[in-house]
Amino acid sequence: MSDESLSRVQRLRAALTTQHLPCDIWLIVAVVALAGLGWVMVSSASVGLLENSYHYSRQHGIFLLLAIVACLFMLCVPLELWRQNAALILLVSIFMLVVVLVIGQEVNGSKRWISLPGPLPSLQVSELAKVGLIFYMAAFMSRFTYELRQRAFTMWRPLAVLAVPASLLFLAPDFGGMVVYAVCVIGMLMMSGASLTLLLGSGSVLGVGAVMMVVMEPYRLARWTSFLDPWADQFATGYQLTQALIAFGRGHVTGTGLGNSVQKLHYLPEAHTDFIFAVVAEEL
Repeated sequence: MSDESLSRVQRLRAALTTQHLPCDIWLIVAVVALAGLGWVMVSSASVGLLENSYHYSRQHGIFLLLAIVACLFMLCVPLELWRQNAALILLVSIFMLVVVLVIGQEVNGSKRWISLPGPLPSLQVSELAKVGLIFYMAAFMSRFTYELRQRAFTMWRPLAVLAVPASLLFLAPDFGGMVVYAVCVIGMLMMSGASLTLLLGSGSVLGVGAVMMVVMEPYRLARWTSFLDPWADQFATGYQLTQALIAFGRGHVTGTGLGNSVQKLHYLPEAHTDFIFAVVAEEL
């Protein structure tokens, strides 16, 4: 690369840098853009589900306002205070996972939700607990960075901590949540510079355990086989996946246009939640 090209790169880097700002403006722009797109697509995908077509759109808007308040609160709290109380936050998260097993609302055979009074929506505890787990892992890895890189056995401590909330999710049961927790912790250990050999070994053990859990439960095995070949049983276990694939096919490259999805009209289950990406692919 020539000196002139290097100079251009340096000028561009200087123009885009956010080191002199109190926050990463580009990260905020990305979050706002994703949040805005999500609100638009929830509004589109939920049309016709209820008598009030704007119910889910209004609800999602309230969630966004609450998220903004939570974000501002976290920005006002010094980072060192979060680090000092990371263990307490984790303990509160674990306590909430225990509470949901006792008083949680059972949905599709799994206790993941706590019903809140009045018009408030149900609370999915595992999502909040995931934040607590990430807080603790970040604090631990920032404190023991050298040990993680030089002493292999140090990484077993965060894995042991991971086992506690993962076990509670197993009792829920919430297999998907367990996988997400494990991937988060393994990914953070990898970025912290922990032994790659031990990470691969730990990942292999967790992978074998996950396979055993899938094979041992008929409903998990059915979901896995339908994922591999949804068309084999397209009107039963593969119905949701096949309808999602149809949505992708209808969208082609350019999409059918915002609001023009057909699959969201009671063909695709959970079009405004779990499978909203299929509606995005169809319309956009």
